[in-house]
Amino acid sequence: MLQYWLWLCQMNSVSRKLKLELLQHFENPEAIYLCEDFSFLPGLSQEQTGALLCKDLREAKTLQSICLRKNIGILTLSDPAYPQRLRNIPEPPLVLFYKGHLPEFEKMPAI
Repeated sequence: MLQYWLWLCQMNSVSRKLKLELLQHFENPEAIYLCEDFSFLPGLSQEQTGALLCKDLREAKTLQSICLRKNIGILTLSDPAYPQRLRNIPEPPLVLFYKGHLPEFEKMPAI
């Protein structure tokens, strides 16, 4: 499932807002990946449609391999360890990369 999160995250021509809307509609990035018809989205550009219809996972798999090799952790928006405070901002990052151990975010002061 992680490769689909990375596939979606790496799509530069699709805004984070649109990615979040897609996740609300499909519930997970694998379902977005498997979709062949995005005509239900009004105003989608040809570039965005092309990006969503591109089913090449090589870049996502490469990024996943690099992170594994360099001991870089990956958190997705659906991961229970994803910081709740960050999840509640208007357009939270789909994926977080980290090195080392995750702190207990909810116990730390925030601004």
